[in-house]
Amino acid sequence: TPVCPGLIAALSSCCPTRILARSAWIANRVYSGRSRSVNSYSPGRAARVYAVLQFAVVLAASVHFLQIHARTPTVELLGYLAWVMLSLSGIGRVLARERGGWAIEVARHLAVATALPLAGRWFAGEALPSWALALAAAAAIASAVAAWRIGTAERRAHAAADGVPDETARAA
Repeated sequence: TPVCPGLIAALSSCCPTRILARSAWIANRVYSGRSRSVNSYSPGRAARVYAVLQFAVVLAASVHFLQIHARTPTVELLGYLAWVMLSLSGIGRVLARERGGWAIEVARHLAVATALPLAGRWFAGEALPSWALALAAAAAIASAVAAWRIGTAERRAHAAADGVPDETARAA
């Protein structure tokens, strides 16, 4: 069976930059039949900033989860864990530019904006004052709007790079 000479060269070298350069060459050869290069699939600056900020929020929530796990009922812990996992899934999909990433993020923010004022508290926490609930709900709604706008702009840019008319990008 024929072996790719680029793969042999990449495997025989210990230099990480040479391996990365060779990997990029192989990837561009594999995807050369497509209309865009592999590097053009990286998320835009707005998506990266959004993901870093959301990851910081999820990281803080994860620390809170670890702090309260001993005194919290199992059902509530499972709900909290599901929220953390859904958050990480959405952020990962956004960074990977996978389908549904922005929809998960918008739905997650709208769920927080709805559930937090109804419950009156965060997971296993004490009752929050009304101003804190209003502030948290407003922040969640603002995050949902930001996610929607960034996701729409990313979809349009992605479609334009592929040569898809703007109407198709809006429908997608």
